[in-house]
Amino acid sequence: MTVLSTHARMSAALVACALALAACSGSAAGTDTTAPAPVAPPSAAGTATPSPTAAYKPASAEGPAENVPVPKMPEAAKKKSKEGLKAFVKYWYQTLSYAFETGDMGPLMATSGKGCKGCARIKPVIEEWHTDGKWLIGGELSVVGSVIERFEPAADGTYQVVSQVRQQAMEYYEANGNLKQRAKESAAIIDVMTAEFVEGAWRANNVEGMG
Repeated sequence: MTVLSTHARMSAALVACALALAACSGSAAGTDTTAPAPVAPPSAAGTATPSPTAAYKPASAEGPAENVPVPKMPEAAKKKSKEGLKAFVKYWYQTLSYAFETGDMGPLMATSGKGCKGCARIKPVIEEWHTDGKWLIGGELSVVGSVIERFEPAADGTYQVVSQVRQQAMEYYEANGNLKQRAKESAAIIDVMTAEFVEGAWRANNVEGMG
């Protein structure tokens, strides 16, 4: 059972930085000479203060997650090598976790090919559970390990990776705050990803489950 197919079935069952400037000027007049104006000490009003970064707030029974950091692709995942592909797989699942937490499929789709059938199936499921005030708790995915038997492209130029993935338990909440459903943690998801290296970056062509 995979994260992609599991939640597709579940959905069927449920339907500025501002800079403050201050200047102080003055002069002292004398009978014969002009003295330089005293230098005013720095004041809080005259010091640029960086805008505070909004704090990340995970989802809870009180409401959806806020200010969720967008996953950033590591440099290792940009290398055309076996280790680079494994690093990309981990990053790809981070973007899927981000989608579960926020409903934003942008980062995931940006690293996936247009023909990714698994992506197409999970996209409406995730988006549905983040519409009209609904939200999810949990669901974070982590790659336990990945295996690449041979780092050689197939006839279509793609590489294959088999990964074991763990997904945290999830809770589905409706807009009124009612808990709709729970999904247990899954620690034995086996997924197969086909990926290609295009224009200096990996891209997931498809992700499907085994069995």
